[in-house]
Amino acid sequence: MRNGLMAPLWQLWRGQLELGLSFFGGGALALLSLMLTIGVILLVSDPSSYTGNYTLASSHAVAGDDKPQGYSHGAFKLAATGTLTGTLRLADNTLVTLSGPLGQGGNFVPFKLLYSNTGSLHGVLNIDTASSNRVNASTLGWRKKPQTSGRTFKDGFGPLDLSTFGRRYTIPGTGTIALGLTAGAGNAKLNFTEGLAPSPPTRLDLDGANALQISAGNPSIVLLPAVASAVPITGGRGTVTLKVTPGAGTAFTAGTTATATGTFTLVDQDPTVVATKLVTRTVNYYCTIVDDGTDQKGYGFFLLPELPSLVPAYSATTSPYRSGKVVLSAAP
Repeated sequence: MRNGLMAPLWQLWRGQLELGLSFFGGGALALLSLMLTIGVILLVSDPSSYTGNYTLASSHAVAGDDKPQGYSHGAFKLAATGTLTGTLRLADNTLVTLSGPLGQGGNFVPFKLLYSNTGSLHGVLNIDTASSNRVNASTLGWRKKPQTSGRTFKDGFGPLDLSTFGRRYTIPGTGTIALGLTAGAGNAKLNFTEGLAPSPPTRLDLDGANALQISAGNPSIVLLPAVASAVPITGGRGTVTLKVTPGAGTAFTAGTTATATGTFTLVDQDPTVVATKLVTRTVNYYCTIVDDGTDQKGYGFFLLPELPSLVPAYSATTSPYRSGKVVLSAAP
């Protein structure tokens, strides 16, 4: 209920009882998540079947560039003590720290107030040992209330139900290529979609005749096609950079190991003026290497500012950001 009243939500999840209390009032949102058990906290009794390094990615099914359309992604460690630590980078570039004990049934309950307590990430992150330690049964929610200022989804969004996937991550051995790629020219492709990704996609995508090559190493040796580094063409092909860090040895650092990051630059005519006035947009993108159940891919997002506009009135420095998908994968 709204107007200052509480709305209790009960959920039973594999032996744990979760009570969520949502408070609405004065346009502000506060959320409280309580894990209740009978007599004792139900921690996982034997963490050994869960220990290891994990990577994951999440997306939602709600259309519209007024919501983050990129892949949220992250990584975490599960220690022999049953403690989970890691990070999750949401698709609006909000970084969430994960830390706490693993509960029975492989359940970790993240609850983070975001955006100065006007939004949250909440739900259950589940590691399913009956399904090769996948996290696909997780149920996460993400919400942001409307803001008074800012360029990144000022009008808010959600709640969004996030579909999550991933599992344990194995650092490649010496001589093994990231993503399990086969050695050779043109063995990988990089694609950008949604979030006002340029149309036609040939402005940025590196695939087909413009596929790239990734070789073993940490960082990996990346050979980009010539078009990726050529001078940007106004309204045409942009430049793209890429760094792949699959990890080496046994050291695993969430947010660094199993990542693919880079930039792209686009040059366009300012649509609000008749005379020639160019707008250059250089954008960072972030990915985590995740096993999606078929193979490993880099899943991530970019935040691209809109071009200037007369209605509504936006300049190159005030236009809103839009979030789109980035996927690094094996080329056929």
